[in-house]
Amino acid sequence: YVMNDDGLGLVRLTRNDQPDNHPDWSPDGSRIAFFSRRGQPGDAADYVMDADGNNVQRVTSLNDFARWPKWRPDGNALLTYLIPAAFTNPGQDGIYLINADGSQPHRLTYGYETSWAPDGSRFAVSDDTSFALVNADGSGRTSFSGIPKRTGRPAWSPDGSRILFSGWDGAAYQVYVMNADVGD
Repeated sequence: YVMNDDGLGLVRLTRNDQPDNHPDWSPDGSRIAFFSRRGQPGDAADYVMDADGNNVQRVTSLNDFARWPKWRPDGNALLTYLIPAAFTNPGQDGIYLINADGSQPHRLTYGYETSWAPDGSRFAVSDDTSFALVNADGSGRTSFSGIPKRTGRPAWSPDGSRILFSGWDGAAYQVYVMNADVGD
C-alpha cells in the first residue's frame, strides 16, 4: 500500500495470494523493491515495480531464496539477503549486491538485514549473533562487541552519524542507537 502523508489516498499496489513484504522506495521515488512469496511453493524472491504498482519484475533467480531488499543510494542496485540456488550451496548465503535489473549478483558479507549509509559508502548489517558496518564493496567488516544478540532492522540517521537497531536483551526486543563513526 501507499498513501499520502496526511493519511488519505490509500492505494493497494500488489494483489497476490502470497505475502508481498518489506517494501523499500528507490532514492528517486520512482520504483519500489520488495520481497514476495508469489510463484512456486516455498519461493521467496526480490521484485522491483514502478511506484504505481505497475511493471513488476523479478530481480533474483528462480531457484534463489531472497528477502529484505534495500536500494543503494544511487538507485542502481540493491543489497539483499540471498541464498543462491535455494539451499543447495551451503555457506553461500549472505548479503549480496545485485543490479536493479537482477544482473551481476555477488556476495559481499554474511548477515541478514541491512541499511545503507546515506552517502552509500558503507552499510550496517545485522544477524542473530552480530552487528557490523561494512564498506560498500564488502571489505572492512567491523563487528561490535557489547551489542545485544539477535539484532535487526538497522536504520541510519539522515546525516549518517548514528544507527538505530533492535536487539534482544534476554527478555524482549529493545531499540538501541549507536554512533556510526566508532560504534559507541
